[in-house]
Amino acid sequence: MTLPFNNNNPKTETRALAVEYQTTDLPLSAFLIVRGHRLLEIRSRGVQGVFVFNNSEELAKDILIWGTNQPVHIAPRVFFNQVRDLKGMVGVNRK
Repeated sequence: MTLPFNNNNPKTETRALAVEYQTTDLPLSAFLIVRGHRLLEIRSRGVQGVFVFNNSEELAKDILIWGTNQPVHIAPRVFFNQVRDLKGMVGVNRK
């Protein structure tokens, strides 16, 4: 899978899509999990957790949905429980 890369050159180059997607955004991570994306691991970065997912076109679409605040159907309790669970996992990883 490749994505266009524009370096202000009339020719368009391509580069491979990274295998992993990493974020420190806990609510985004909860959203992605609720949308069906598998959390691979949580890495420690100081007091923050770095949430690691397999990168895919579907993941990119859901990140865009999150970033542009598009409406989706998610059960609020499921989302908030996932946020709580991730907070707990980050705390466990720091120890």
